[in-house]
Amino acid sequence: YDGQYWVGTPLGDVTGYLGLIRRSVGELTIDGGTIGMEAGESISLGRDSLLNVSGGWKEFSGGSFNQTMIRYRNQSIPVWQATPDRIYGGIVPFDYKITEKAYVEGGNGGSISLQAASMGLDGQFRGLTMVGERQLRLAPDFITSRPPSRSGLEVHVLAQKYDPRATVDGVSGTKYALNVSPYAPTIRFESGRGESLPGFEMAGFLPLSRQQTILLDPSAIKGSGFGRLFVENHDGRVLLPAGSVLDLGVRGSLGIKASQIDIAGSIITPGGSISLTASTVPYDLL
Repeated sequence: YDGQYWVGTPLGDVTGYLGLIRRSVGELTIDGGTIGMEAGESISLGRDSLLNVSGGWKEFSGGSFNQTMIRYRNQSIPVWQATPDRIYGGIVPFDYKITEKAYVEGGNGGSISLQAASMGLDGQFRGLTMVGERQLRLAPDFITSRPPSRSGLEVHVLAQKYDPRATVDGVSGTKYALNVSPYAPTIRFESGRGESLPGFEMAGFLPLSRQQTILLDPSAIKGSGFGRLFVENHDGRVLLPAGSVLDLGVRGSLGIKASQIDIAGSIITPGGSISLTASTVPYDLL
């Protein structure tokens, strides 16, 4: 009312009471989780692998409930429709029943972050969210009508090495981790898989062709529910070929940082944000 969000009734906002309601562990853990992987050499996701950070949901039961009515002039008004700009004559001393049907409320999607010098991403990513019929408006986090946040995927192509000659804030002898990109691969947004990945052995480096190229399937990203995507390939190239469509849905976000960015296809995210940053200085010179 008057630009302010409220819960219950504008006459007596009970927003603070929401935090006092006891909730089960299941209710408190409906948001999707976080998966983070960092490797010095490579990340290999086989074709049967699955990284799932989908959000859950909770169901509110329906039924018949008493509804408080208040008197305004010669009318009886539900208390949730009463506004503080009127003078009311008191509570109507009768029980009014209303029937509410059951509904669900979806939790936020989770996030996946991958960091390595090379990657074979042949597995599946899943970050689905459920939007309940009452989750329709952008509101503060404490308002349950807010739609769930979309899941996020981050891909960082880099490794780190320690240079004993480097210093931190001028302190001699302090080892400093330097970012490096030994393969400077090309990340291509297109469907398909490259050369088969090696088995899980201690010395299981990716084949040369997979070190030089990382494939991300744009249709799989959309179908898996991800609405936030960030790709960092500082010394390499990012390519969206002609005919490819990267669709992050309504109010999605895309961020790409690379030495060279070539967009020949389509990027779609109505009401969302797109950031493309070309880095001109390689890691070796930083």
